[in-house]
Amino acid sequence: MSRNSLCIAAQSGWPVLLKAGPGVGKSKYTYSLGDALDRHVETLLLSTCDPADVTGLPFINKDDQKVTAKPQWFRNLQEDPGILFLDELSTAAPAVQAPALRVVNELAIEDEKMHPDTMVIAAANPADIAAGGWELAPPLANRFFHVDWVVDQAEWVDGFLSGFPTPEVPVLPDNWRSYVGEKRALVAGYIRSRPEFLYKLPDAEVDQGSAWPSPRTWDMLADLMGAAQSVGAGADTVIELATGSVGSGQGFEFVNYVENLDLPDPEELLKDPDSFQLPARGDQQYAVLGAITARTIANLTNDRWMAAWKIMHIAAEDGAVDVATGAARDLAHEWKKGSGLDMPKQELQPFVEVLKESGILEEAR
Repeated sequence: MSRNSLCIAAQSGWPVLLKAGPGVGKSKYTYSLGDALDRHVETLLLSTCDPADVTGLPFINKDDQKVTAKPQWFRNLQEDPGILFLDELSTAAPAVQAPALRVVNELAIEDEKMHPDTMVIAAANPADIAAGGWELAPPLANRFFHVDWVVDQAEWVDGFLSGFPTPEVPVLPDNWRSYVGEKRALVAGYIRSRPEFLYKLPDAEVDQGSAWPSPRTWDMLADLMGAAQSVGAGADTVIELATGSVGSGQGFEFVNYVENLDLPDPEELLKDPDSFQLPARGDQQYAVLGAITARTIANLTNDRWMAAWKIMHIAAEDGAVDVATGAARDLAHEWKKGSGLDMPKQELQPFVEVLKESGILEEAR
């Protein structure tokens, strides 16, 4: 697995899990990543921790109130964005994994939070080679982007002889989330055509501690694909992001599905909305209308706004009113934010009742 997928996932805000045997550089790379991104790293060696090391130590204060003294690592991550490195996660006792779950999920201890841009990276040895190791509980495993850490021998030899360089990291631009809407449309189209894969907990316990598809991890994948597009990541990185989010089976199938959708370019359709032809399949309809909506919102001008509404009207008139209604609602919410754009009249007609129910149409009038 390339390092690009790891760096993209970590910067996107999703926790990352590095999986490999001991002594292969997982910790060292995390500190190098911190140097590359100018972030300090706080390490918790979970195999030696007890629950209080994760959540803090409760005590009774002078007012006879029960409070918790937050651990120093937590205090260090409150002011400035850093990296929380949870080492030896798979050899942590279940009583330690449980409080670590909330830290990973909420970046919080009780009512106090870490800096919202804190990155979480964990490392785990495979349970079959880790002394006293456990498979990760499914709820914890399902919160991570999974990386099978592989050491490149040539890179290691070069670094061993001349010094290991600070890694070159693709830095996400501030607007990377503007690329996510289009990817969400692709995921929605895929799940429409493969509903059985929205949530599929593996039967084998060993697989439950790895990446597997759930509403959470499909959401993760949409974010990561958008982030990847924002830095021009290649096809290999996209495959790694898919398999590390929803597992190898669904990840490869999803990438193959996207490659074979054969959808028109949303930008060309926004330039010439009259050329829009409704795809025959429902999943293709979801994908193309979602992509048009996302592109319009990402670069909102009056011409693009009106073109998008014209496309939604054509789709509704051609029999896809249910699909087009969701996209139309997203467009209308953008108007509600105060964009200053006029709501169209003729193009609005197929969606009048839905927009009335959502409270948008009355405001537009």
